[in-house]
Amino acid sequence: MNQLLKKLDEGSISDERDIARFIKEAEAFYVIGSVLNYYDFGHHEACIFPEFQLSSTYKVDYLLVGRNSDGYSFLFVELEHPVKQITLADGELGNAFRKGIKQVKDWRNWLNGNFSTFTSTIKEYKHPDR
Repeated sequence: MNQLLKKLDEGSISDERDIARFIKEAEAFYVIGSVLNYYDFGHHEACIFPEFQLSSTYKVDYLLVGRNSDGYSFLFVELEHPVKQITLADGELGNAFRKGIKQVKDWRNWLNGNFSTFTSTIKEYKHPDR
């Protein structure tokens, strides 16, 4: 995490694609996986799927799947620019937040209408013995 923060401070990471590339190349999936500390799932197992293709239209930066005694839970992660327009001068959410929120809403709408397609895609990743 310190390497990522250093690169952000130096300006060598300029957007969300650079962050994703750093995580992949450094195998620093703990950066994304650390959000599991804030959610009540994954006690039995957890998986991280980078660049998970929901459909031909939508790709999730990271899909986190966790299992506990209640079953499986899914967390969709969208990366946005780390420093551009996080908030506006009046304290309202800036463009980076609004763009991310819109993408998450688009995914939710897609999932509501295509849950069986999503289920089929997840089953393709499932180990045959499970």
